[in-house]
Amino acid sequence: MALLETQRMILRPPKPEDEYFFYHLNKDEEVMRYIRPVMDRNASKEYFLNACDITDDKIGYSIAIDKTSAEFIGWFLLKQFEDTDKMEFGYRLMKRFWGQGLATEGSLAFKEYAFDTLKLEQLVAVTHLDNDASGNVLLKTGFEYKGDAFHYNTDVKYFELNKFNLMG
Repeated sequence: MALLETQRMILRPPKPEDEYFFYHLNKDEEVMRYIRPVMDRNASKEYFLNACDITDDKIGYSIAIDKTSAEFIGWFLLKQFEDTDKMEFGYRLMKRFWGQGLATEGSLAFKEYAFDTLKLEQLVAVTHLDNDASGNVLLKTGFEYKGDAFHYNTDVKYFELNKFNLMG
């Protein structure tokens, strides 16, 4: 994953020491409320290793680090959407960073990266049916809600962001 920078964050590829922070993110009941059950240390480590495996020089997980404090904020992601040729966008932030506009800031950086650098034409995203906060971040970033759908073995809200819709 390329190194990206926003006003308040550095977005960089994962490093081995990030596994510790993934665990703290994945064991937080409020963070995981709309995603999946909390993970124990072994499940989180397996998840982290998979995150590293799917990360290359263009797509995958990007670790968000606070520019001022160097704290782990969370991660942003571009990956293949299930068994499709579509590219999925996602993110997960530590609870203490919620409500500060960081999710939107990182999402806008990824939108620019996806369309300007990777030359993608579309991004998709899904949220839990009750996760209005993440849905609002996607809408602020330019995604359009396309309806409820069934992905990842559950009912979700499905969003699309099309490059050509951004051109006015």
